[in-house]
Amino acid sequence: MNLERTPQEPGNFAPTGQLLPRPGHHDEVAVVTDGWADHGRVEVWDVRRGTRTARLEGAPLTYTSEVTKRWMAFSADGDRLAALGQDHRVEWWRVDDERRAGRTRPLPNADGLLGITPDGTLVARSSDSISLFSPSDGEPLGHFAWPGGGYLRTGHLVGDTLRLLGDEDELRIRLSPSHWHDVVCAAVPGDYSPAQRAEPRLKQARETPPCPADQPFRDGRSR
Repeated sequence: MNLERTPQEPGNFAPTGQLLPRPGHHDEVAVVTDGWADHGRVEVWDVRRGTRTARLEGAPLTYTSEVTKRWMAFSADGDRLAALGQDHRVEWWRVDDERRAGRTRPLPNADGLLGITPDGTLVARSSDSISLFSPSDGEPLGHFAWPGGGYLRTGHLVGDTLRLLGDEDELRIRLSPSHWHDVVCAAVPGDYSPAQRAEPRLKQARETPPCPADQPFRDGRSR
């Protein structure tokens, strides 16, 4: 398939382009060439048939010379595409309809997308950290620094499991909130303190296994 009418002109920087397989559509990929990124252009192609199935044009995409920092991410069903712009906002697309489906606020420090979890959470990266954002408005949901040795090279999201690779280490992290709940609650050394019992935001945790139960001692003292 010939995607460019004219060849890439040589310059000071190596041309960059990205291909992203579309989940649920075995022969389709999203394509961005180096020249298209400046115009916010993404095309979806059926590589078996050699035909374009969608053309999306929005805000200019963020610049990156690193192939591990991706501009795009598909939702788990392949129906929606997220594209990270130069202004660090994510633009959402309904692929089959070729129409915009909203934009987030700027995502702080995000210079690449790692993927979208099954519940829709955006997973983004910077040079040495990973951040989670709400898909609707880009509200920060979580952030952690790369704990391994050396430089964080790449990451790959499969379902709710994020695999991170560095110069010296590999790390696998479950991004499911229910999994976090189980791990955190299982690590609680004992019963809740009176102050924790009085905290409204801990109510759900107190009542959900395996967190400590919200029950009094037999002599009336708080657990």
